[in-house]
Amino acid sequence: MQYLINEGHFSLPGNWQDSSMNILTPVLSDIPGANLVVTREMLPEGAEFSDYLAVQKKKFRTELKAMTFTVEEPCQVEGRPAEYWEFSWNNQGVTIQQLLLVMLNGRQVLTLTYSSTQALAEADRKAMRGTLLQFRFGIPQGGK
Repeated sequence: MQYLINEGHFSLPGNWQDSSMNILTPVLSDIPGANLVVTREMLPEGAEFSDYLAVQKKKFRTELKAMTFTVEEPCQVEGRPAEYWEFSWNNQGVTIQQLLLVMLNGRQVLTLTYSSTQALAEADRKAMRGTLLQFRFGIPQGGK
C-alpha cells in the first residue's frame, strides 16, 4: 500500500487498511479550543451508509450530554453520498459546538469534524461550513 501524508509517503508491504486520525489546530486563532479532526474507517460488511449514519446519530445522542442537532442535511461530495451535521453538547459545563461532514468513499467512511469550545459567530460558522463542503478527493493538480 502506498501511503501519503502531508510530510511525505511510504510503502507498506501486504494489505493494510487506513484507520488513521488527523488532528489539526489553528495557529493564533480568534476561536479558542478550535480543532479539525479527520477520521477514517471502513463501513462494516453488510451495512449501508444510512445504517452507519443512524448508528452514529444514536451514539452521539446517547453518549454526549445535552446533545442537540441544529442541522442534519444529506448532500453529496463529488457525487459521493454524504451528510452534513451541526450540533452542540455539554462537556463538564463547557458547550462544545461541532460541524461535521461524513462522506462515503467506496466502503471507506471519511469524517471531517470541526469543534469549538465556544459558540461560533455566524460568519465563522458559515466559513467553516463552506470549507468542509468544499472537500475534494485525491491530490490537487501539481502535487500537494
